[in-house]
Amino acid sequence: MGLVVREPNEWFPSFVQKSEDEDECWIWKGAAHRGGYGYLYLDGGRFVYAHRFAWELAHGPIPSGRRVYHRCGVRLCVRPEHLYVAGAENGAS
Repeated sequence: MGLVVREPNEWFPSFVQKSEDEDECWIWKGAAHRGGYGYLYLDGGRFVYAHRFAWELAHGPIPSGRRVYHRCGVRLCVRPEHLYVAGAENGAS
């Protein structure tokens, strides 16, 4: 039996603790960076922040020069409704 390779969009949800409450965060349960942000590695070893990956799954590619920010302020949150895209000069820290 050979190695089964699954696409990231197939396994990503298994690392997310979802809440039934529509206002609650969905918390990334995978690896976390020392700065508090969740992350994952894609094929080829490409490092990706979990909230950016969640945004792209829900909305498509992040426009060039833009960043993904958290409305909720929770760095491990990957709920698409809690994320927004803005330029670096307009986003929160």
